[in-house]
Amino acid sequence: MTDNNGLIVYFEGPDGVGKTTQLKLAAEALREKGHTVHETRAIGGTPIGEKLREAFLLDIPRPVETDLHIALACQFALSADVLERRKKGEIVLIDRGPLSILAYQVFGDGLDKELGYKFAAELFGLIKPDLTVTYRAADGTLVERREHRNQAAVDFFEAKSADYHHEVARGFSAGAEHFGAKIIDANASIDEIHDQTMILIDEVLKA
Repeated sequence: MTDNNGLIVYFEGPDGVGKTTQLKLAAEALREKGHTVHETRAIGGTPIGEKLREAFLLDIPRPVETDLHIALACQFALSADVLERRKKGEIVLIDRGPLSILAYQVFGDGLDKELGYKFAAELFGLIKPDLTVTYRAADGTLVERREHRNQAAVDFFEAKSADYHHEVARGFSAGAEHFGAKIIDANASIDEIHDQTMILIDEVLKA
């Protein structure tokens, strides 16, 4: 953590786990405490990143390496902005991060494992996040939550099979354990999960 309390926090987890909801709740709570908070996303987050995100979510067959390089391009483009914001004392909350490469490209789509871990490690080394929170829930819970979403908003990855999403969830768990991310049980209520999230963020702020 920097001397002026700037932070970078990744919110990770499979589709339907509630990470985006928790990010927004955390942002609101931190602003109420007087912090300057910037909310962004790893796939997107910058003008060029948002254009790349549009291509990333298109339902067009392509090699898994294509998705890898789009994800990398987005996150490298984002790095300069978030690092500067942390330097200025802002708290930056990022929806998804390096673990998503392991979850989607490696476990979901079969990218070479060694290659996936190599690039994830490179991104963690570049950003050096102060905290990575990974939310984990049972497959049945994730399916139910995805089904309750607005179907018009379902993207290329969310529309994939239950088996695919099971592998993605396994990828997040494996990646979290490998890189030392904090894991929160997202089977609990939204308020309980928020409380656990804020405990982790407050611990880093006070460190």
